[in-house]
Amino acid sequence: MKQSDHKTNETYLAKWLAGEITDKEIQTYISEKDFLAYTKIKEGLEYFVAPEFDVNKTKKNITSKIQQKPKKVFQLNWYAAAAAVILLLTSAYFFNASLPTHIQTNFGEQKTFVLNDGSEAVLNAKSYIQYPKKWNDKRELDLHGEAFFKVKKGKSFTVNTNNGAVTVLGTQFDVNSQPDFFLVKCYEGKVRVIQNRDTIYLSKGKAYQNYNLNIDLWDFTSDQPNWVKGESDFKSVPLEVVLNELENQYEIKIKSDKIDTSQLFTGSFGHKNLNIALKSVFYPMGINFKIENKKVFLSKK
Repeated sequence: MKQSDHKTNETYLAKWLAGEITDKEIQTYISEKDFLAYTKIKEGLEYFVAPEFDVNKTKKNITSKIQQKPKKVFQLNWYAAAAAVILLLTSAYFFNASLPTHIQTNFGEQKTFVLNDGSEAVLNAKSYIQYPKKWNDKRELDLHGEAFFKVKKGKSFTVNTNNGAVTVLGTQFDVNSQPDFFLVKCYEGKVRVIQNRDTIYLSKGKAYQNYNLNIDLWDFTSDQPNWVKGESDFKSVPLEVVLNELENQYEIKIKSDKIDTSQLFTGSFGHKNLNIALKSVFYPMGINFKIENKKVFLSKK
């Protein structure tokens, strides 16, 4: 495109921003893709607020300038200024579009959202996920905590965690990555788990669990994680992992220095009533608990 064409387009864009020409008219000078981008920029201009004008302060500044040596003054063309604003906002828009998307949950919170390929994800309490705003050759994201995925069929889909990576083509699966604890459950299709130098393939109804290099594989029959429906369940899990989940769901701090947190727990607890949840976990294990504000103190019976 010639330089004169650029200037012409910038002039009409400035007029469009000023409301002097219609949307239909501006589209005769730019492509539909550019029009959509500039429309978002125009909407962003509505949030710009001009600074307040102080008459007395301005008068003093003018008087001071008059007493100084005159300088050559250039009148800034309004259209040129508008074009500069367009350039600045366009750069900011495309820079922001390149930044990754971050989603996180608070204590006792779940979030359901759709990824940019149409796949669905549910994020469990105190979890964090990050992924590009736009996937190109591969679908890949980072997870800290736990999430349930319903992946649309297509190119490989990879969930990276501190404990390992889970790769699928199109399936439903749950990933729970905590310090020293890694759990993957396949609800549909097939998933590949890569942890350290090991590769494990899971089909529907298969689960893989690794706690401090103690690996366990088992079968299950449910069609989605119980935590999605408001109940956390565990199978031969160290109590330490259960305590962490209790803290995440109820925003509490559990003092467990008087008990052995490496002992295994099999069972579940609900997310609606703290007292019932604590009884569900600790009574079968012969552990007393006392609640003081947001702290829970544990002791042996």
